[in-house]
Amino acid sequence: LEERGVPHTDCFEKRELVERVRQAAPRGSATSSASSSSASAARTATSFSGFGELVQLDAQDRAAFNERGASMIFLHGLGDSARGWASQLPSMLGLPQMRYILPTSEVLAFPGAPGGGITSWFNAGVLGSMMGGGSAGDVMKSVGPAAMQKSIDYCHHLLRQELERGAPGGRLFIGGFSQGGCVAVRAALSFPDATLGGCVAASTFLGSDIDLPIATANRQLPVLCCHGEADQMVPTAAGQRMSDALRRKGLPTQLRTYAGMGH
Repeated sequence: LEERGVPHTDCFEKRELVERVRQAAPRGSATSSASSSSASAARTATSFSGFGELVQLDAQDRAAFNERGASMIFLHGLGDSARGWASQLPSMLGLPQMRYILPTSEVLAFPGAPGGGITSWFNAGVLGSMMGGGSAGDVMKSVGPAAMQKSIDYCHHLLRQELERGAPGGRLFIGGFSQGGCVAVRAALSFPDATLGGCVAASTFLGSDIDLPIATANRQLPVLCCHGEADQMVPTAAGQRMSDALRRKGLPTQLRTYAGMGH
């Protein structure tokens, strides 16, 4: 802009600066850029078209959001959907300045799947093995990014959308429950585009701590692990194991357990 003699120091918001750039760009360049951007967006939308409903909840206090607001992407557990959390997450956290983005996983069909299919962030191979008598405990200790890479990529896509809206990386959070928590932690740690505000891992597990990609931008990502001491589906030991593994990798991690709370 300076080379073109276009004033820009009066731009206080990202959208204003983007508009100034658009106006200053040569017409052919802008058209080419817009076409390229549209084509890229179309390809991205097609890549994630198999995922379910995306619920977005605006902050309850718009004034507070505009001043110090944040956004949280939160992933449901196995067999659930975004709607399962839409009514309870805002009241549970009590953060009126928070905007929520609640995605729904793909529905996977495989032999033995109830009702012909089930929502899952992991791929059908892992689920089929578990439903066929495989050990859930082994999965909690050994599962790696290959079993959930498409879901991780989708989370990265949602994070990038929030950045494009103008949200600062430090006010972007991602979390999840159970299976969704495992994906959320891995998606947050491997996100290369910005340093995120933090990650919430609720009643979940890590999987393989050897196969755990961590982007430079998020090597100091704060992680909060929350676990019920009466959890019969994902033992508290799995949450402890996750917390210990992340701390060994130098990540600032807290583990909070709750007496009498199940899954």
